Parts: sequence; structure tokens; C-alpha cells
Amino acid sequence: MNCACNCGRMAKPGRRYLSGHNPNKHRRLPIEQRIAAYTVEAGECLEWTGPRNYSGYGYMKIGARNVRAHRIVWESAHGPIPTGLFVLHSCDNRWCVRLAHLRLGSHVENMTDLRNRGRGRTSDKRGERNPAARLDEWMVREMRAAHEKGVSLHSLAVLTGLDMGQVAAIIGRRAWVHV
Repeated sequence: MNCACNCGRMAKPGRRYLSGHNPNKHRRLPIEQRIAAYTVEAGECLEWTGPRNYSGYGYMKIGARNVRAHRIVWESAHGPIPTGLFVLHSCDNRWCVRLAHLRLGSHVENMTDLRNRGRGRTSDKRGERNPAARLDEWMVREMRAAHEKGVSLHSLAVLTGLDMGQVAAIIGRRAWVHV
């Protein structure tokens, strides 16, 4: 049987096209239909149900690149995002792609939102306020004072149950910098 693309070559038995000749194989739906296929109403948000990256943001393959879904939605409605600006979520839902919940903002605005909403690293989790802390500020001061009096890093590591790298970072003020 001849290939259905009219190239004049013979297709394998039981197939209409030669490998790579099917014109429908790489055809893409319009971007709006692709977005609609991966979204669902969830309260006030329109949540992305398609693939998500390591940080929880939805994405879609555009050409050879993975592009975050909220950026695709913004660009399809408003055009290219100006250099130096980000698409921010006003609803604090990284799966949300509802245009009304998206706005442009600077990196500083994005970091301010992150801090105000209690996400990411914040300064109030330093030292003993960190739930994973194995020391308190008093112990850190005592360790530094003991080291100044000649106690070795190895001895401090054995006494505190920390490894040498952690003790060296504390003594060198690369860890527990605020104390």
C-alpha cells in the first residue's frame, strides 16, 4: 500500500503512513484549547491539572521548552511578559491559572509576597526557632567561648553530638550567624 501522504513510497502492511509521515502526529490544538483541557474550577481559582514541576507550578511544553502554565495564560491574554517582570499569583495558589488572579510584578514584590504569606525561608526560623535545631543560643555561645579557650573542634563535636563540619561552621560564624 502506498503511503497516504502521497510521497510515492510503500508503507508497511497494515499502516497508512511511513514512520514520520503522518501529518496529524505533531499537530497541536490552539493554546486556549490546550489550557482548557488541563484546568478545573476549584472555588474561586481555575486550577491546573496537567503536569507540575518540582516546585509545584503547572507547566506545558511549548516547542522544546517547558513553560509555566500561569505565564502561558498571561501571555496568551496580554502578550509577552516584559523583561525583569514576573507573573504573580494574588490568590497564593501556585496551581491557579485564572487570569483575574494573575498580575505582573517585580522580583522584590514577589519576594515580599512570599515572606508576607509565610512561604519560603523567612528570618523568623533562624536558630532555635527552627524546629530542626539541635542547639540553642546559649549552647552556641558556650561552644565559641570554649573554642577560644583552646577546646578543639573534635572535642566540641563529641560533646554536642554534631559533626565536625557543623561545629566548624558554628565556630567560623557561617552557621548561627545571628548569635
